[in-house]
Amino acid sequence: MRAGGGYYLLQDVAMLNGTGLTIIDNVWNMTSQNATLRGIYGLGTTGSFNGRQYYAYSEYVAPFKPPINLTLAIAVSGLGSAHVGFGYSAGSGLVWFDNVTIAGVGEPRLIVNGSGYVKLGIPIDLELVITGPVCGVAALIKSANVSLTLLRSVNGSLYPVPYAWGIGTLTGETVANATASPTSGVTVDVSSGAYEYPGPVYYYVPLLITTINGSRSLMVPRATCLS
Repeated sequence: MRAGGGYYLLQDVAMLNGTGLTIIDNVWNMTSQNATLRGIYGLGTTGSFNGRQYYAYSEYVAPFKPPINLTLAIAVSGLGSAHVGFGYSAGSGLVWFDNVTIAGVGEPRLIVNGSGYVKLGIPIDLELVITGPVCGVAALIKSANVSLTLLRSVNGSLYPVPYAWGIGTLTGETVANATASPTSGVTVDVSSGAYEYPGPVYYYVPLLITTINGSRSLMVPRATCLS
């Protein structure tokens, strides 16, 4: 989210374990290395991780029994201050469980730019990912049957994002032994099993590019800059 001259990372997280579903939101100021969070209000509290301030709130939803049809939503509004709504639906209608205000930062906008970066070198993008829970933890997928759909709202209607990449770069948490396969221009299926490439994997990495016209897989050298 961009508000005034600042950039903020907004995260709406569904944490699943063997017993329950918990929804977590958090806000990070990514404008610069020493950026702080001031004048932020909501149901949650502020804290610090690796020297960076954040805002977070969590809410236990229900016992977790698969299969589950889950929706996560983020909406922004405001003029002089930024108002951020975090929502979820576990099959019974959308619930806006936390409404956060960042006072005096200016009008907020959700900016998705496939080639732009903030000063910290972090891409200005929108990501829907499966990862470990919190604090940089990695998750090992033993078995999975998951379908992901990433949509954006334009004038009240939902549309697929015009471009999508088969790798997330912003979230600190990671996942192992998972394969993402596009099934349409909107949906990606995630299953267990590592992507295997019969070549020098220490030098090349798999990349999946999805547009509204279809998908294409290719291998690119590590540290390749794509735009």
